[in-house]
Amino acid sequence: MKRSLDLRERALAALAGGMQRSQVCQVFGIHRTTLGRWGKRQEVGLLAPLVAPGPKLRLEAEDELHLVAQLQEHPDATIDEHLRLWQEAQRVTVSRATLGRAMLRAEWTRKKRV
Repeated sequence: MKRSLDLRERALAALAGGMQRSQVCQVFGIHRTTLGRWGKRQEVGLLAPLVAPGPKLRLEAEDELHLVAQLQEHPDATIDEHLRLWQEAQRVTVSRATLGRAMLRAEWTRKKRV
């Protein structure tokens, strides 16, 4: 579960203010190990949450508008072809599944020309 920077700062401030570890963990709903990890990260100045690595898991609303335009421009393309076109045009890597889910939300079905 992603924890906000504010929560981290408040929990560590409570610990620095003299509250016992067990109390801090109970009040803020975190585990002792998490509190210790945050303390170590604070010492080196890296307290902020890290960005998850890998491709985006969901396209934003604006991205989906671009996708619909791409779908209309290339109606006979396969999902793999759309994925390649998307990555070339947008310079953003997304998974095949992410693109497929976005196509479903756009209510796009691929129909082959005869």
